[in-house]
Amino acid sequence: MNLSKKTFIRTFIILYILSFFLQNSIFVDRKKVYAAENPSTTNIVAVFVDKDIYQNIKNNLERYTTQYLQAKIANSKAVVLPIDTKTIKAFEISKILENMYFEGLKDQSSKLIGTILIGDVPLPVVQNNGFIYPSIFPYVDFEKQEFIYDSTKKFFVYNNNPNGQAELWHGIIKFDTDQKYNDFFSKVKAYKADPIKFIEKAIRYEDFIGLKKYFIPENTKYYINNLSFAEDIGYHRFNNLLLNILKEEHNDSALAVGNDLNNDMQNVTDPDLKAYAADMASRNSEAAALSQDVSSSMPTLTLKKATSEMFKGYDGLVSSQFLSKIKDNINGLARRYKTTEGETFTDYGSLTSKIAQKDNRLLGDADNNIQPLLIQINDYLEKGLNTQIEQEKYYMTIPVSTSELDFEGQTRRSIGLKPKRICTRKTYNYYENYFF
Repeated sequence: MNLSKKTFIRTFIILYILSFFLQNSIFVDRKKVYAAENPSTTNIVAVFVDKDIYQNIKNNLERYTTQYLQAKIANSKAVVLPIDTKTIKAFEISKILENMYFEGLKDQSSKLIGTILIGDVPLPVVQNNGFIYPSIFPYVDFEKQEFIYDSTKKFFVYNNNPNGQAELWHGIIKFDTDQKYNDFFSKVKAYKADPIKFIEKAIRYEDFIGLKKYFIPENTKYYINNLSFAEDIGYHRFNNLLLNILKEEHNDSALAVGNDLNNDMQNVTDPDLKAYAADMASRNSEAAALSQDVSSSMPTLTLKKATSEMFKGYDGLVSSQFLSKIKDNINGLARRYKTTEGETFTDYGSLTSKIAQKDNRLLGDADNNIQPLLIQINDYLEKGLNTQIEQEKYYMTIPVSTSELDFEGQTRRSIGLKPKRICTRKTYNYYENYFF
């Protein structure tokens, strides 16, 4: 009996250890689907990867999913799905994700929380408001879907639900060579090993919907002015002629807005609107007459300030509310820190800031005494030309006087047996010849 009990206990321990080992095998290749198994796993991350690159990045992908994703996300399992991107359709991927979201993994209490697309994984195409465009939204919105697939149109179409929202977070990793994928995964490994090396980097922030909402189209002409007159600004050619040109363009633009609004109200029937339209037409006519006289005669000291009001950089095309919103959102996340004491990031990089930096480099910044690239190149060429002329002695050896001494005075008759007129010098004028 004792022997039987001992055998039973030993067998049980062996089976338990074997079971524990198998269940904690973090990464198992199962032909087209593999996952890190853990009995406590509940949060699922679906990783779709193009099978054409899968074999070449498999080892790094294994480390990324098991040692990074699963280490960062509590109670998580990364399910890697190699797919044939040449045959699979976007609606099929959305159906897979939808099933995983509502049903989880078989025989496990689990829920899909995120998805990552690696390689040329097809994106859903949405048809909405007369536009057709790719969107990740059908891959992450399942509860009250804003877009559903229309098998007739072959697009995802609006589902009459303006309050749709993403239930999953998502990521897209796409490069043009296998080596770049491996370099990316290696960089993630380096970050995991020593995050401090990466913490001073600015956060990349893009919000194209917000950019469209807060874009100021009326300022476009001022941005174009900044590009067109970059050389004049750089060489400080602020004069009344330039100011008059800019004022005339500004007045024409303002009058065009008034004329368009007046034309739109020609057929209104409401008495108040008709009275408003008549008053607006009268004011616009008066403004048109006044705008004919745009001649300016400002003193030089005020010309720069008046002219600069007609110029704007690229960041001037976006409302300051949008820029404040970006910083508020970054502060609200509080997910990345500069120091271990909890100092959060406020610096960020975006497409808007990158274009503004490029313009600043090319066009200069007069307020901060940054010369335009054109002037820097001109100075470099002129210096090189002057040096060459001096070394090769291209200049002509023509004598040129460097100074001149003139005097003003009067003459008088001398005293003596043979008097003669002599000059009495009173003042002297000395001139130097300066070369510019």
